Amino acid sequence: MKKIVISASLCLLLSSCFTYRNIDLDKGEFNQEDIFKIIKTDKQIEKGKLYSLNDSLIVLQRKAGTKHIVLRTDIQEIRKRKFSLGKTITLPVGITAVVTAVALYTFSNWSVSLGY
Repeated sequence: MKKIVISASLCLLLSSCFTYRNIDLDKGEFNQEDIFKIIKTDKQIEKGKLYSLNDSLIVLQRKAGTKHIVLRTDIQEIRKRKFSLGKTITLPVGITAVVTAVALYTFSNWSVSLGY
């Protein structure tokens, strides 16, 4: 029982409220406030907000002062982070329901003998 509660708690804490969707470099779906995940041809991953963009490179800002320069020729895939309301609501509710059901099932089969 203890392992189930710990596992469910970890799942709840590690659940993500965001999804990443692929975008096309040529369509201009870039906004300064969006967070991007760039997968390079050498399988390195760069994440951050868009700092600047031109025809040959993209500059992402991870933290204040930390910038990553990525050449457009080195990009294999680029994804834009999007808030997912469905994940935010259903994951915690689903995990809570499973933990509650397991706890109720466990305690319904538990009996106390008073010794009479």
